[in-house]
Amino acid sequence: MKLIAFCVFVMSVSISFASNYPVAAEELLFYQNSSSKIGAMGKTSTVISDGVFSVFHNPASFSRFERFSVSLSSYGPFENDDDSSFEFAGLGFANNAFMSGIIAKRFKSDINNELSSYTGVIAFRTSRFLTLGVGGNLYEKKIKNVETEKVQTETALSLDLGFHSYVNRGANSRIRYRSGVGASLKNFYSQDLDGEKLPSIISGGFEIELIPVVSNPFSRTFWMLFVTITSDYQNDVNSKYSKVSAGIEKLLNEMLAIRFGYYRQQAEGSKNFIEAYTYGFGIQVPFYRMNTDRRIPFNIALNYSDLPNSNISGTEITPERNINYSLTLSWMRRRD
Repeated sequence: MKLIAFCVFVMSVSISFASNYPVAAEELLFYQNSSSKIGAMGKTSTVISDGVFSVFHNPASFSRFERFSVSLSSYGPFENDDDSSFEFAGLGFANNAFMSGIIAKRFKSDINNELSSYTGVIAFRTSRFLTLGVGGNLYEKKIKNVETEKVQTETALSLDLGFHSYVNRGANSRIRYRSGVGASLKNFYSQDLDGEKLPSIISGGFEIELIPVVSNPFSRTFWMLFVTITSDYQNDVNSKYSKVSAGIEKLLNEMLAIRFGYYRQQAEGSKNFIEAYTYGFGIQVPFYRMNTDRRIPFNIALNYSDLPNSNISGTEITPERNINYSLTLSWMRRRD
């Protein structure tokens, strides 16, 4: 608990010294989520477990069971820029106490040229219940001169901090439960990118996992139902951006996921709040949980989400909603 208090103190100090500046990399950090699962659950991202996707938002949000994982996603467009797209790719490795990951996220647009971020993350599990993480980011913005067709590249560096802790767990004859909390500060230390300040986003959230102890008519190996409830709050200390969100996931037979969410967000340059309901589905094949003669330590997860296109300007946009897909392939550490 002392380590958690120290992390919160460091994040609070950073806020007290912050000032308002025009912010950079808004497309990557404010309006688009990394994965379909995060998007479907109301864009909650501080504590949620979703492969390497989660680590982009909180460097301490590594899964407990994935030894090696690959995460990919692609979605778009952004507002009325029909040719724009977002792409995400990540690799993650973990053992009992040490975790690391490499992440690339890119926004391509004929209007705003190309904006990318490359993140390296290291995390340590200091105890069974607490993980601390730190990440370094390289932001790169490519600006094309229409007249000369020359491309100018601007870069900036930043630092992320985060923690994740399980605060309560237990079981009885009817239900198993576990709850966790986490916080992160993205771009704790940051530079200017093309004359604008990278946003310093502080996030805090919680997650509750419930497993009813009921018989499964389909399998003796798999749990019948997992219910995950998550919520978080984000605020950028350099702008008016803020977001509150919540989501719920029901995982049936450890294979089929149904997700819903809600978020309310205020963006820089917009006088009105953006609020929306989100939903999505997921299918995973947990080979590592199956009773077979030969152990297959893999898990494959394909997720889909449907959420509104980010409408910052308040004008009519097409398409009104985005369909997102994401894929995670994982080599698991153990069966249970």
